Amino acid sequence: MDKREERTLESVYNSLSKLIKAKDYESLKVEDILKEANISRSTFYAHFKSKDDVLSSFCDQLFAHVFSFSPKKENSHDFSHTDYVPRQVMIHLAIHIYEDKDLIGAILKSSGRSIFTSRFSNLSASLIEKVVYSHELYKEEVPIKLQCLQLTDSFVSILCHWVEMGTIVSPETIIDYFYRLHI
Repeated sequence: MDKREERTLESVYNSLSKLIKAKDYESLKVEDILKEANISRSTFYAHFKSKDDVLSSFCDQLFAHVFSFSPKKENSHDFSHTDYVPRQVMIHLAIHIYEDKDLIGAILKSSGRSIFTSRFSNLSASLIEKVVYSHELYKEEVPIKLQCLQLTDSFVSILCHWVEMGTIVSPETIIDYFYRLHI
């Protein structure tokens, strides 16, 4: 991806973020994004099919580096020297959710909630699989696919509830609660 394309996507994502905090997602129009991002309709449609596609892509971008195998040092935290241990990845993810709690809270209160939770579930599924296959939360005599499905749903629900309740405990504590609920 070239620099111009990166700037365009960043502008669209920043605009979406600003707009979602200001008005309900359902009432948001592609026109609003175009105006806020200062881009043309053809530029928008060269990258996205709809506002739902923008939100879906935005969710992927929000958490992409957390699920990468080579996280970089960030201003507020550093997981760059941490092995890919599921619990650490979950904490890293919770830190990002905490840092973006206002935006994520606005999304969760809007009609965009289902898009966000669907993308978040899809991204989290492989992480949860690693937890099950590592036997951290494995339950004998329960099909592994069923365990992964239930734990993924639980993980997403717990983190969404945490945001909706005002992130009143630390990212480490909410992940600890998730594990305690399933041990």
